[in-house]
This record gives sequence, structure tokens and C-alpha cells, in this order.
Amino acid sequence: MTKPALHTQFEGIAALRAALAQREVSAVDLAQSALAAAEAASELNSFLHIDAELTLAQARAADAA
Repeated sequence: MTKPALHTQFEGIAALRAALAQREVSAVDLAQSALAAAEAASELNSFLHIDAELTLAQARAADAA
């Protein structure tokens, strides 16, 4: 069974932001979840380009800040 996208486990962006601020969830975990969701829906052609390496690098930097 596929794990639900991490961002869908919160009641909204404010709750997700609070979880990030309180380090209940990491930016890397959220980025990986979003990348997986985008990949799972790739047949929709929703994105012209996804730079996973840059996304994860920025998430690691956010977690380190």
C-alpha cells in the first residue's frame, strides 16, 4: 500500500508550517513526499521540469537553519 503524501496528513498549510517550526516534520521529509507525489502523478504532465537535487538541497539547508 502506498503511503499518503506527508502534506496531506495536516489540516492545512498553517498546521504544516507549525509542524515544520516545531521540528515535528523535517523539510527533507516534506520535500521527499512532494517529489514522490509529483512522480506518482507524472502522467498528468503537471510539471515541465522538477529539479529533485536542488529541492532536496534547499530542504536540507532549511532543516539546518
